[in-house]
Amino acid sequence: MKQSKVNNLLPVVVILLYSLVLAYYTYHNANWIIGDNNMYISSVAIGKPFPISENFRPSDGRFCPLGQQHNNLLLFLSPNGVSAKMLYARDAIQLMIFPLLLFLFLQKILYDNFKPSKMFPWIALCFTIMYVSRIYEKYFLDFTYGGGFSQFLLLIFIWTGYEFWRSEKLSYFIVNIIAVLYLTYMSEPNFGMFMVYGLTPLIFSYKLLSSTKKVYCYIISLANSLLFLLLYYFLVYRNTITVYHPTDVENMNRVVIFFAMLRSQKMAILGFIIAFVRFIMLCWKSENLHLFFDSILFAGCAAFIGNVVLKLPTGHYYLTSIFLMIPAIMYFMILYIRELPTFIISMLLALFYTYKVPNQIKKHHESRLHDFPVAQRLVKMKNAGYRLFVIEPNNIENLDKWDIIWAEYQYLILQNMMRLDMRDVDFRIDRITQCEDIKNLEDSTCVIWSTYYGAPKNDCNAKETFANINIYY
Repeated sequence: MKQSKVNNLLPVVVILLYSLVLAYYTYHNANWIIGDNNMYISSVAIGKPFPISENFRPSDGRFCPLGQQHNNLLLFLSPNGVSAKMLYARDAIQLMIFPLLLFLFLQKILYDNFKPSKMFPWIALCFTIMYVSRIYEKYFLDFTYGGGFSQFLLLIFIWTGYEFWRSEKLSYFIVNIIAVLYLTYMSEPNFGMFMVYGLTPLIFSYKLLSSTKKVYCYIISLANSLLFLLLYYFLVYRNTITVYHPTDVENMNRVVIFFAMLRSQKMAILGFIIAFVRFIMLCWKSENLHLFFDSILFAGCAAFIGNVVLKLPTGHYYLTSIFLMIPAIMYFMILYIRELPTFIISMLLALFYTYKVPNQIKKHHESRLHDFPVAQRLVKMKNAGYRLFVIEPNNIENLDKWDIIWAEYQYLILQNMMRLDMRDVDFRIDRITQCEDIKNLEDSTCVIWSTYYGAPKNDCNAKETFANINIYY
């Protein structure tokens, strides 16, 4: 097959322009927002390394010690604290690089494996824009999930795995194994997808594999997975009380979650259909012509199902599985239905996800302009002599425990934002346990009330809102 090359500059220009636009809105109005930004506000933002303990909590079944550790590198540039602007600037830079690399990789796959076609750059462009648009909100507009770094690692894993499968070069082998090891300890379900990735060739084409490829598959499927499982069992599982989401999702049916996530992740529908067809074909006849793509496709399906088993109910958990599926979906669509239908389907998906991006940008920028400024205004009020109180209802013991937990979490976020603005890590918002009369507050008094607790006595219009918190003064 002919070596991959860029034979049409227009798709490259399109992907670069699209990346620049997204990068601009990633950095624009950079500020802290309500949610899991709190992990950074209480660590790197005040000059403290992101703690391994945040992602190594045996009682909650959490064991991803390398998750978010890459954020600590920014402390070398700013030892006294990493600002939101620095975090978003990093993600904006990543966003100007990652889409182009993904585009080049997908284009390379097409030129390496099929008779050259003028449509290949456009097909690669559509798949790239579709995926980047899909992950943009969770992985770049919000830096919480460390998405840019994990996306680069996944791309390194898939690209070096692809090159190793073609050449069996030691350099690709080493880099691929390093990426696998790091990704395994960034998120617990990852070990399962790597196990399936390595087992697929061993199960379906063992006799057709070279000794080098057998060693590679054994390391990824057995050695890596067994090491993770042993560590998980002795360090975590024996002390686990709850796993992931000990909330109302415990009562959710896994079948319901599976189909809900299929609706959320449109590409997964194509992935599972193609995976079913390929599974039947491999059971019928052993072959290794498409074995790399079978492996990453089955690994993507395994990652998807693994998240369903864990009852993870939100879409961002499933984006890793989609990334693994995409090269295989594109490859098999070209193989079975040819270029034009593949281009049309990928273009429609790209347009569908791109259409959602402006609303995502609007929503996140509203939060950036609102959330942290609320905390800053409260700090100014405190400095002006106001007394700040968090009210806890008298009947708190009769309330739903998860209402209490979410209320306390949002109080904590507000308090940590105020600490950051004040540069005072010991600051605490005072608490009172009786329901005050909101309409008749004393002068220079500010009351903070979570709507998770219903409405306070003699409720009136709040002067400020902060997520589910009303602020009266």
